[in-house]
Amino acid sequence: MLEALVAHRRIAFLASASGVLLLVALLERLRPRRPLAHPAPRRWASHLALGALDLGLVAALPLGSLAAAAWAARHDVGFLNALGLSGPADVGATVVLLDFAHYALHRLDHAVPLLWRFHRVHHADLDLDWSSGLRQHPGSALFTACARAAAVVALGASPLGVLIHALALGPIDRIAHGNVRVPPRLDAWLRLLFVTPDVHVVHHSARAEETDSNFGSGLLVWDRLLGTYRAAPAGGVAGMTIGLERFREARDLDLDRILGLPFRSDRAPADAAAAA
Repeated sequence: MLEALVAHRRIAFLASASGVLLLVALLERLRPRRPLAHPAPRRWASHLALGALDLGLVAALPLGSLAAAAWAARHDVGFLNALGLSGPADVGATVVLLDFAHYALHRLDHAVPLLWRFHRVHHADLDLDWSSGLRQHPGSALFTACARAAAVVALGASPLGVLIHALALGPIDRIAHGNVRVPPRLDAWLRLLFVTPDVHVVHHSARAEETDSNFGSGLLVWDRLLGTYRAAPAGGVAGMTIGLERFREARDLDLDRILGLPFRSDRAPADAAAAA
């Protein structure tokens, strides 16, 4: 069973991600939340190229999350294996704890300066739509993949739980990046437990205090419990600015500029000139 899951993991993940992205793109056409401020084809081309590059690099790693879980199960290592959990309890604990690990890793991306240099590539997008989830610097994608595999081993995560998390909660992150108008009443019910587009858009605000909020990617419970939840941006979704205060030129949407962004100065040109 474990061997079969590991053998077909990439096909299942790729099919799930592709299907969800197509669905979100369709919903954006039918129910857009806000007009895009910048030419979509230019962004989409860069994001698709970046997504393909990240996918190839992560696929080349010797141990992904599901393979790491299978290894931990075979060698009986990790927290949950030490507890001796089995069946639904093991799977359920894996899904919940792995989602918390994603939340914690995301906070690290914002708190550690070196990690932020790479993660800010994702935040420098000047719009938010179906393609934004693909906008991850290869350095950030590799770190996240390795850190997630390490978390899986430390947890002694159930392979089935890892698969369920990826195929059930993983799509929530892709949907949350969508420029989709969710009916307010439905959004209010969904955000009792899950991250919704109107929740996650706050995290992509150019205001620093809003960027450092709503870190959850699947379950919203961690933000609520740990005080990082913001219900809405200060100026409302329609009036907010997406992105960062820096890196707002049109050419910053091009792939070469995206790849070089972690190595550029944090200071604005005027600040750098004044310091010289």
